[in-house]
Amino acid sequence: MTGGRRSPAKSYLWAASVVAACTLVCAAMFHRFDDSNLIMVYLLGVAFVASRHGRGPSALAACLSVALFDFFYVPPHFTFTVADTQYVVTFAVMLVVALLVSTLAVRARDQAASAQQARLAVEQERLRNILLSSVSHDFRTPLASITGAVTCLLQEKSLDAAAERDLKETIREEAERLNRLVTNLLDMTRLESGSVELRRDWDSLEEVVGSALARLGGRLGRRPVETGIAADLPLVRIDAALIEQVLVNLLENALKYTPPDCRIRIEAVRQGKDVRVTVADEGPGLPPGEEERVFAKFYRAGSASGPGFGLGLPICRAIVAAHGGRIWAESLRPHGAGFHFTLATEDEPPVSVASAGNG
Repeated sequence: MTGGRRSPAKSYLWAASVVAACTLVCAAMFHRFDDSNLIMVYLLGVAFVASRHGRGPSALAACLSVALFDFFYVPPHFTFTVADTQYVVTFAVMLVVALLVSTLAVRARDQAASAQQARLAVEQERLRNILLSSVSHDFRTPLASITGAVTCLLQEKSLDAAAERDLKETIREEAERLNRLVTNLLDMTRLESGSVELRRDWDSLEEVVGSALARLGGRLGRRPVETGIAADLPLVRIDAALIEQVLVNLLENALKYTPPDCRIRIEAVRQGKDVRVTVADEGPGLPPGEEERVFAKFYRAGSASGPGFGLGLPICRAIVAAHGGRIWAESLRPHGAGFHFTLATEDEPPVSVASAGNG
C-alpha cells in the first residue's frame, strides 16, 4: 500500500469519499456528455481506490458507484426505481467491469510490491557480498602485517634496536588501522539504526580541528596541512566527538586519494546563519559526475590507497545530517577536491559559555 499503512475504517472512508468526488464530477458533466462517459469517471475512481487501498474498499467503491449512478443520473432521478429495463443490464455490466478493474488494479499493485521487495532483497544481498568481500580483503592486509611482525620478533633473536622498533611500530600502526575499520563499521550500523544520541555542547571549531589533526598526527607525516579558521566564528552547539570524526574521515579520504606531498587545507567560515567547514586537497580531483556518488556506502574510487570499506563519507553525511547540516563535494580548479559541510548557528550560547570561549 502506497503512502503507508492505513486502518481499514479509513480505507473504506476514502473509498466513499472518492465515489462522492466522482459523483460531483459527473454532475458537472451531466447533460453535456453521454452516460458512458459518466460510467468511465466512476470506473476511474474504482481503479484509484483499488490501487491505493486494496480489494475490500474498491469493491465498496464499485457498489456505491452503481448505486449513485442509478440514483442521480438514471431516470426517474433521485430514486432507485429504474423505468427503462435496459439500465439493469447497464448496471450489471458496470458492476462487473468495476470489480474486474478493481481486481486487476489490486493485482498490479501486489505485483509491483513484490517486485520492489525482490529488488530490495537483491540490493541487500549485493551490499552484503560487497561488505564481506571488503572485510575479508581489508582485514587480511593489516592482520598479515601484524602476524609477520610478531613472527619476526619471536623468531629473530639478533634484531638490533632500530629493527625491533620498526616492527613494533608496524604492529601499532596496523592495529590502529584495524581499529579504524571496525569503528567505521560500528558507526555506520549505529547511525543507520538511529541509536546514536547527540551529546551537544558549545564548542570551538578551532579546538575540534586541532583534535582531529592530533589524532592523525602519525599518518599525516610531513604532508603540508594548512588551516584557515575565521576569527569571527561563534561557538557552535555540536557533538564535538562526532564532528571530530567527520574531520578525521575527510582528512583520511584526502590521504587515500592524493600523493604524499599533496597539500591539504582546512577552512571554517561564516556563511549566513551557518558555519561552513571545508577540507580541500590539491590531488587529481573527483571524476565528472561522481560528486554525489562518493557518499554512497561501499563506494571506492579506483585510485584509493590503503584498506577501507567505503564508509567514511557516508558516515560523515549521516553525522552532519543529524546536526541539521548538509555535506557536499566538488572538484576544484585547476585541480583538487573540496568537501564542505555546514553547521547551524541559529542559537546563541549562554553569556558565560561565550565569554569562556572568547577567553
